[in-house]
Amino acid sequence: MVVENYKCPYCTKKLQWHSKLAAHLKTHVGSAFTCEVCKSRWNKKNKLKEHLAKSHGVYHDTICRVCGKGFGTKGQFAVHTEKWKHMQQA
Repeated sequence: MVVENYKCPYCTKKLQWHSKLAAHLKTHVGSAFTCEVCKSRWNKKNKLKEHLAKSHGVYHDTICRVCGKGFGTKGQFAVHTEKWKHMQQA
């Protein structure tokens, strides 16, 4: 039986280890990564990328390296990146 001794003070999540709670707390305060689609927050960039792919069909090659916004299709991504190219040339 797993004992979950560490309860998040911001939500109902309970964790087994203090280190896991510390990482989880970053989703509420501090340096978290926010999903632009559903506004959920993640404590690690790779977890956000995983969430984007699984939940929204956005893959790492369709995430803007300038602003971090993710896109569902390569076409939408291409239109967005052209905007940045034009802004950089101006």
